[in-house]
Amino acid sequence: MTPLPTVTPVADATYALLQAIEHLNVYDTELPTDPPLDPDGRVHPYAVFFPSGGNAFGDRLNDAPTELRWGCRILFVGGDKTRALWALDKIRAALTGKRPTGGARLKEVLDDVTIRTETDVVPSRTSGSILYRLHV
Repeated sequence: MTPLPTVTPVADATYALLQAIEHLNVYDTELPTDPPLDPDGRVHPYAVFFPSGGNAFGDRLNDAPTELRWGCRILFVGGDKTRALWALDKIRAALTGKRPTGGARLKEVLDDVTIRTETDVVPSRTSGSILYRLHV
């Protein structure tokens, strides 16, 4: 029986792709409580990486799992709409079509990427999230 692929190398490689984006702060699964600010006092663009555990499956009914469908959600944030959309553009450029472990390519999940501004935090933040999927 073929062993089921592990999630950790894929998650680590995807996180490394995000960390390589210049001028974007990247956090691993935790929202920053006091994110860095730009000189104008607005929140500097950042991303938060939320990897999934994936879904294991096999080729036939009642077959032991041999493949893994893995995904991640990335929260993109900025001090205003312009900064948030800048972060989104950089994330897409860094991840779309990349092969984090030499296998399948990362693909954006077709979902509405809606952004919103949170005014109940100081300074306010504009954010949204994007989903990626990969078959391992």
